[in-house]
Amino acid sequence: MSFLVSLLLPVLAVALYFRGYVERAAQGRAAVSITTTRALAEAALSGAAALLFLGLLGVVILAYRGRTLTPDGIGTSAAAFWIAQFVIAAAIGAAVGVLAGAAMLPWLRARLARLAPATSA
Repeated sequence: MSFLVSLLLPVLAVALYFRGYVERAAQGRAAVSITTTRALAEAALSGAAALLFLGLLGVVILAYRGRTLTPDGIGTSAAAFWIAQFVIAAAIGAAVGVLAGAAMLPWLRARLARLAPATSA
């Protein structure tokens, strides 16, 4: 259950990024249009960063509580174990971020369209 709840973090990160993008565009600090490729790439980065943050927070909590940082009986070093864990977390976060970004892209474009100056013919 906690894994499913943790998947909400990349969705929230993408929502905050898109909302912030609209605000930056309104202030003139970002373009009023965004390509699908760029929006999905930024969503993937936001989602990956969110789960990496959650993973780092988990490691810090384990260390603070004095627990072992790796499972017993693992045949690799702790560094190799955690690198693999963080790569997996980043991949899952990026995938969830892309899905959230694709779902929210029409909303983002509609908000940006309201900011664009009307062209006169």
